[in-house]
Formats: sequence, C-alpha cells, structure tokens
Amino acid sequence: MLTLDDSEDEPRLKMSCGHALSADSLFGFMKSELMTKTVDAIRCPTAGCGSEWRMQEIIRKADMTEDEQIFFEFRISLNAVNKEDSSTSSCPSCGNFCQRQAETNAQVVCVFCSKSEGKEFNFCWDCKSLWYPNHRCDNAELEAFQRILNEAPLKTLDYSHIEGVPSKRMCPSCRSLIEHDSMCKEMTCIKCKFKFCFSCLKPCLNGSLQCSGYRMKCSVAPVQNVQS
Repeated sequence: MLTLDDSEDEPRLKMSCGHALSADSLFGFMKSELMTKTVDAIRCPTAGCGSEWRMQEIIRKADMTEDEQIFFEFRISLNAVNKEDSSTSSCPSCGNFCQRQAETNAQVVCVFCSKSEGKEFNFCWDCKSLWYPNHRCDNAELEAFQRILNEAPLKTLDYSHIEGVPSKRMCPSCRSLIEHDSMCKEMTCIKCKFKFCFSCLKPCLNGSLQCSGYRMKCSVAPVQNVQS
C-alpha cells in the first residue's frame, strides 16, 4: 500500500499544491496510478486536496530518465484515450473508437474506414500506424519501453532462490510493464489478472505454476522484445 509518510530524514519535494513527499514516493505513486488504473491525470492523494500534478512537474521533481519520461507521458496519453473502455482505441484515420478483439492481438479493424473504403482497414493498437503483414512497430514510445526492459537491473528472487532475473517484465498477456518488488516468482498482472512465472514467463495453468513450486528454481527467460 502506498503511503506518503516518508521518514523524517528523507528529503522531501514541495509540490505545486503545497504538499510534500520524497522523490521515490512521488515516482512510486505516479507509476502505481498510471499502471494499475486508467487515470488521465495525477492528483495529490492528501485527504481533502486532490490537486492535479502536471506531468512536467512530476518528471522534473522525480528525476526521471529520458526513457521513463517518454514511456509515462505516452502512458498518460493512452489512459486518456482508453479511460472509459480499455478494450477500445481511436482509429488514426477517422478518429472513431474501435474495439480490440483480444488483448494479445495488436491488429485492430476499423469497421468505419473499412465500410467507407470498401476494404478492410487495419491499424496497430500499439503504435497507431497502418497494419501490414509481419507488422513491426517503429516509434519512440515502444523504443523507450524496450530500453526500460533492456536496462532493468537483475535481481534474485529470494523465495525461489533464482538469481539473475530481470526486475522488470512485460505482461505476456496485455503487455503492461510490471516490476518485481518482493516475494516469490508467481506474478499476477494488476491490469489483466494474468498469472505467470516472473522468471521463465510460463503462464500458470489452472491457477498453478507449470515450471515448479513457487519456492523452487526454474529457467530465467531472456529480456522480452516489445515488438514480438
């Protein structure tokens, strides 16, 4: 549970609303809001406040890397588009909202453009460009996402006694960014509730790990490719 009760010795940053918190708490709160909810604005959680914190203020005071800036600015924009229904996205051609058929399929069909053009019109859910055979995204947001995965520190999953596991993964189902905090290798995506092994990335079957018990070692899957 997130709390803004930082230790007295930890330096605090005064936000535009007048309330203060540490840089780590600011980054953690922003990340939690954007990755687990469909909020399109970050607001002060202090009781009775609720003032909006602009992303530029958060970026400056939380001392984000360039890749984190790109990724989270993209994320808040995506949340704004998908606030009412996370399975829909606006068509880059006509602007109408289109429904995603499956969270694992980035190819989206716009029925409006398909009807007006007399042929099926497809675009990419991730980068919003036209869809083509063997489609691969090419945009700054996905490149930033890939660098975050590539540069994630390796860690040891203490409960499972597994060393050298990337601390950040992409959910195999909805492709959300997930960071391992503590405990064992079994992970549940907060966004789509997909369960999988954080080490080998195998999905759980009937609620149980396929690789081994949660306290046992398994293989370590390499860093994921966001365009695969």
